[in-house]
Amino acid sequence: MELRRHKEERDHRFEKHQLELERLREERIASEEQRQTHKDDEEKARKESLPGQLRYFDRMVEHLLPKTDDNPAEYPAHFESVEDIFRTTVFQKTSRQN
Repeated sequence: MELRRHKEERDHRFEKHQLELERLREERIASEEQRQTHKDDEEKARKESLPGQLRYFDRMVEHLLPKTDDNPAEYPAHFESVEDIFRTTVFQKTSRQN
């Protein structure tokens, strides 16, 4: 009789512990989903904002464009090469409606 009661108590504690673990797991999953949604919303807003688009564009072209020489006599050649790069590279045009 005592052994049976002890087994039932142990089983009850085990089930209670399992339910608590399941609840914690569900909370963690919900928290992770909320965090990911927030992160996605921030990323979308950043990509859609003008400063975000400018930063993205800057990162894309920083390795394409040649470095500017310190010699002012080289400026015309530098800007001609930049213009050639922009003529030969296709950039997606974005339109902003106010």
